[in-house]
Amino acid sequence: ERNANKRAYLPTLLSAALNKRNNLRVISIQYTGVSGSDIKSAKRALKKSSSIKTTVLPKGTDTSTVVTEKIAEIVSPKLSSIIRFTNLYSDNLLAQRLAMLAVVRNGFSANKTGLNNMVIDKLTGLGVNTAGLNLEDASGLSGANKISATTVSQLLLKIRTEPQLKMVYDSLPVGGVSGTLIGRYKGTAPQAVGLVKAKTGSIRHTVSLAGYATSGEKEYVFVVIADHVGRTKRIQNAARSAIDRMLGTITKPPVIPTTTTTALTTATN
Repeated sequence: ERNANKRAYLPTLLSAALNKRNNLRVISIQYTGVSGSDIKSAKRALKKSSSIKTTVLPKGTDTSTVVTEKIAEIVSPKLSSIIRFTNLYSDNLLAQRLAMLAVVRNGFSANKTGLNNMVIDKLTGLGVNTAGLNLEDASGLSGANKISATTVSQLLLKIRTEPQLKMVYDSLPVGGVSGTLIGRYKGTAPQAVGLVKAKTGSIRHTVSLAGYATSGEKEYVFVVIADHVGRTKRIQNAARSAIDRMLGTITKPPVIPTTTTTALTTATN
């Protein structure tokens, strides 16, 4: 699945262009709406074959007015596929890029302040409590990010009940089956395999898991944030195992309705 999700990656585009113009030694890039880290990646990828010069176009520039000849193009997967891949494999870079694109699309500043304003605006619109929320980034990697279990649990309820958010629910890994949860539950809580659908999280000293647990005919929202657990892989894995065993105590396979038959008889007088 990782190989099937081809990214629209700037070095890939430049390589495709070089294949059409293999005698190029200097490439001039005029761009807008491209992150600085992507430009750096392109320079690193092609530094042995070509020299790259860059110019940032003014914001709002219609790039079609600058193009004189199309040499190559790449197209990203659909947004739903990108979201699925991001959540399934916990791709922090994609999470950051998706969020910042949303920030700009919604008219906010492309910085930390704009990110917080957009997220609070959208969550408030859904009726989610945002008290104490502060985001340093959209990937979740910063130790300065602050979000409460209340905010996460209320958002999970909205994801489950709002039709426009169904793609987010569908994108979550399943315990012992897919994504970042494929290696969990089989040894710690085998009874929960296939019954936990959740997003993992971990940074220094913290391990978390938030999502949904099936228990018979019911589905529960859960949020677990284990803080101050230590930095070593062994200690963090122990915390993950404890979370899995805890969820194993409440999960039960869904009840399959039984089919009943009624015998019919015909009587004649």
